[in-house]
Amino acid sequence: MATKTLFFDFGTVPWNDQQANFNHLYPSYEIYGKLRYRDFTIKALASEKSIYSFWTTQQATDYPDKIDQKSIITSIDVHLELSHHGQLSGNMTLDTKITVKQIDYLREKLVDSGTQHGSQYNDPAKIPVHATEEYPEKGVGLEFILNWDINKKHKLLAGAQIRVADAGPGEITYVDVNTGNTPVGRVPLIKYNKTRDKSYGAYVEDTYYVTDKLTLIGGLRIDYNDPREKVGILMPRGAVIYKFSDALSLKYMYNTGYFRPSMDKSFEVALTKAGSVRESEKIGSHDVALIYNDEKTQLIIDAFHMKIKDRNTYDALAAAFVDAGDIWSRGLEVSFKRSLLDGKLIFHFNYGYATAETKDKFGKTSNYYGGIPNHIYAAGLTYLFTDKISLKMPTLMAGPI
Repeated sequence: MATKTLFFDFGTVPWNDQQANFNHLYPSYEIYGKLRYRDFTIKALASEKSIYSFWTTQQATDYPDKIDQKSIITSIDVHLELSHHGQLSGNMTLDTKITVKQIDYLREKLVDSGTQHGSQYNDPAKIPVHATEEYPEKGVGLEFILNWDINKKHKLLAGAQIRVADAGPGEITYVDVNTGNTPVGRVPLIKYNKTRDKSYGAYVEDTYYVTDKLTLIGGLRIDYNDPREKVGILMPRGAVIYKFSDALSLKYMYNTGYFRPSMDKSFEVALTKAGSVRESEKIGSHDVALIYNDEKTQLIIDAFHMKIKDRNTYDALAAAFVDAGDIWSRGLEVSFKRSLLDGKLIFHFNYGYATAETKDKFGKTSNYYGGIPNHIYAAGLTYLFTDKISLKMPTLMAGPI
């Protein structure tokens, strides 16, 4: 293979397709099956998904000549589900689900045993090392879902679930790519020991049709996780829907949720300090949507405000995941479709505007965009020759950051 050299700040390194380009094939597959017998349904999923990507943005931009700029991320999933749909009465049903799931998450990359990127090509003392991160998990779950149409104006949804999984051990291992042995000073790093991860949840949601035009929805969910937080998290939600006519309606929705930190963020047993973040990210959002929908036109205008509390991120100086404070975003989304020529031609337009700010633990606020444009808009046409043959002519545009 022909090579050339590229000058950078501390010397020259060889440049070739293997180092610089994404010319490797890492296939992914997904096999899915579903079998139904009377009131029972069995679902099965097996997949292996691989992503070949830069493992840090800084190396992708500042070090385009280094082999250690890319990583392979592979997720091997096996998921089985047995469900039963039971008719308890004429207006009440109970769904029962039993799940079994196994996940094996791998991340592989080449790293330099020294501190200078690419120096393994110039200094024989700098050994190129292949690092593999592995985070296995397997567990079982049980869920009950109750639907009860109490009367014409009242509908109730309730449920409960439990999931128990064995997670870990999560570890990073190193191999000398030249000898296949573990390099000196590169013993396996245990991110967290094997842990029994237990989650419990229960929820209830009530829908009340006050009039033909007004609908009220209210709900509450409680979740508990052990061994992370060992506290219950309450998550309310609600909505008000008013129909001005068959085509025009107005909705207000309030939703809450949470995102628990992964095991390697919660339990970094290899660190000498007292672990990392244990708190979940709490999410709360408000949406007001005006919806118009008739035979030819669909228009949705949605204004939103979302806040994430206790956002966790990686602090390179502390070498740990830390609570980075709060972040909130607000904006507007517009979706429009119009059919022409007796439904043969469809024009569609989408527009989104969003802004974001952060507040750290000291109360300091700042804009946070993360390279995402404030304005995104797209328009296009679709022509339907038949029900199965169509031609799409989309145009995608993004505004300034």
